[in-house]
Amino acid sequence: MNTPSAYVARGMDVCLLLTYECDFACRHCMCDCAPGRTGLMPVPLACRAIDQFNMSPRFDGHVSLAGGEPWLVYDHMREIMAYGCERYGNTFTVSTNAAWARTAATAESLLRPLVSRGLTALQISLDDYHLQYGSAQSVGHAVTAAKALGCEVAIQTIYTNRSRRKDELARLLPGDALRLVDTWTEGSVIPVGRAAACIRPDDVPDEWRGAKGMCTLFLTWTVMPDGEMSPCCSANLSETKPFGNIFTEELEAVLARHDMDPILNAIGSFGGPHLLLKALHALGPTDVRDRGWSNHCHACLDILRQHEAVAACREYLRGCEADLLLLRLHNSEQMLRFLHGRLTKEQLSFPDFDVESRQFY
Repeated sequence: MNTPSAYVARGMDVCLLLTYECDFACRHCMCDCAPGRTGLMPVPLACRAIDQFNMSPRFDGHVSLAGGEPWLVYDHMREIMAYGCERYGNTFTVSTNAAWARTAATAESLLRPLVSRGLTALQISLDDYHLQYGSAQSVGHAVTAAKALGCEVAIQTIYTNRSRRKDELARLLPGDALRLVDTWTEGSVIPVGRAAACIRPDDVPDEWRGAKGMCTLFLTWTVMPDGEMSPCCSANLSETKPFGNIFTEELEAVLARHDMDPILNAIGSFGGPHLLLKALHALGPTDVRDRGWSNHCHACLDILRQHEAVAACREYLRGCEADLLLLRLHNSEQMLRFLHGRLTKEQLSFPDFDVESRQFY
């Protein structure tokens, strides 16, 4: 039998969390990163992960490096990038708080060696929580230097009910930095990790109502410093169950083990736990709430932590495994086409599900 690798176009990428150490200790941090926190991905094991992904027919050749703050392990990061770039031609995005960009000259001197090792994009965090430790001035230096070296620049803002949104934050950037930013996205806080303890419940936006959409499930795999894996852009998904360890297992074995999982495919098919909520409502009274979630990621993490509910959904969806796999592949493909500008938002299509017949249409 052909595995899904035979059917999925190249589009999977990987994010390596190099370290949990960070020079900031933001209240909204999902991974609880902080100064002095231990947890560093060894260079040989990072290179093994890069080997594994480059051997997969699904991999698109792009690697993201994140943390923590990767610039705290700059030489470490540079060595890993050199390996991927020279051996496989991999390209890299690095996520950062930009505190290292104290001047424009410093920013350029630190970025230039990375550009020669495959850096093509810089993702910078800028919101009220990062600004408690850093400055918009440093972000501006990083933006200007990265663009001068030919990199794409994205800024990401996490917001709560009381924090500033991107339009207000944009006015803080110095000079022409705002004009140079390629994309600026914002998302509502997810109250896990440090955010669960430090963000007041009434400050968490109540915005998600079960809408269908797209997510990175199976398109981005996140690897923690100890090699544990998560099948999406959220490292916290690995807290709901073990998915595999890239340092001790072959990647293709991990992928094959989860390809037919009806729970994961239900999430991937609808871009969140839309179908799981529908199944739980069909099963009768449940302790799973259906409001108060800030976004589909928050809802997903919340539901997947409730193992009895997940087991009930798995039983309810028995016999739907093949349909869910095909629907997840469809949604992944249209997400890739959307991200590459080949589909508009209006052209996106999502299935529906009849709870009585358990049929998709």
